[in-house]
Amino acid sequence: MSTLTAGTGYGGQLWLDHEIQRESFTFAWDKHAVNFSIGGYRLETEFELAENEQEQLVEALTKEDPSLPPHWQALPPELHRTVEKMADQIQEAAVAADACIRRLPKALRLQPVALRPVRTQAGQEFSVVHWRFSDEEREKLRPLFEAKGTKAANVYKNGITIPMPVHFERRQVHLTEDEVNKVGEFLTGEIETLPFTKLYAIALDNFVSRSYDSAVLILATSIETALKWWLIDKGDGISEYLITNTQSPPIDKLYSCARRHTKVAFPKSYSAWLVNLRNARNNIAHKPQSAIIKPLEAARWFAVGEAIIGAMLGREIEPMAGMKVEPIGERVVENFPEDSKGVVLRREVLYGENSFHIVLDTGETCRFGESAFKKCDEQEF
Repeated sequence: MSTLTAGTGYGGQLWLDHEIQRESFTFAWDKHAVNFSIGGYRLETEFELAENEQEQLVEALTKEDPSLPPHWQALPPELHRTVEKMADQIQEAAVAADACIRRLPKALRLQPVALRPVRTQAGQEFSVVHWRFSDEEREKLRPLFEAKGTKAANVYKNGITIPMPVHFERRQVHLTEDEVNKVGEFLTGEIETLPFTKLYAIALDNFVSRSYDSAVLILATSIETALKWWLIDKGDGISEYLITNTQSPPIDKLYSCARRHTKVAFPKSYSAWLVNLRNARNNIAHKPQSAIIKPLEAARWFAVGEAIIGAMLGREIEPMAGMKVEPIGERVVENFPEDSKGVVLRREVLYGENSFHIVLDTGETCRFGESAFKKCDEQEF
């Protein structure tokens, strides 16, 4: 078994009291351990790496100049699944430690936990884990990193840093001239605050940090709030009365009502997907155990939420939003693991070309051209 470690934190909010700052506390459970010391805590997990995977990781991630941080793009596609399993396992430890920390009343105010990121000279930011070599691993792998030079040999003799995929990257927002002017129009008119847009952003923050339970709860609330606002604004008086004076209907019923009684052409396919979101939300809110959230299905719910809210704000719904797809093309094996799947988040025209944002099952979000993917026959997860 190989030892992986990762720094975690709450934006510098968690510290040991001044009386014990010089001390260190370590607790182990299952295949994990957590160490508390000055400035926060570190996680450790035992991960099974095959011998060929060990060699591939060292070959791909060691450099003649060790000051250059490793990039996800440096990993060959056949290692993507392995590294994503590493991310899942260290995240499992982070979630467990975080759950126990939050049972302390003073810890309730901490922000969502996240692995401590590194920042490159180009401004990229991503989480990493450190593979700490055992004596046996060091001796076996020494020829590989010593071949990179003396400086590399000195830096890598105790282990290497492994980049994690940038999980569910939002992608940059490029405003057109018309959109910038639209903001100006809003500012000169009656300014209306739409709370569901902020709730969506908070839900997305939680999903990016892999806090899936919180993300789903807040996302469902965001979409419900948006649908109620839309029905009151665009529906009839009966809709407004019922929403204002009776118990709130479930999210899928609100959506069906919006489809029937407002003028936006909301897709019928979203109805079944929102039933799944409703069920996941209820499992989290009403059952005393954590729900199992499939990340790609949650990505679909975010795509649906963005499409619904976007339609309310005047944008046409992209028919592919939320669809499960797979990469295709001659070079697909060079860039993605075998049998990769993804979910379409949105379509945008960027630099004059149609660009689809697709989140893959490794967690990374990529831009695809129209001919670089196809819709899967099976749409369930």
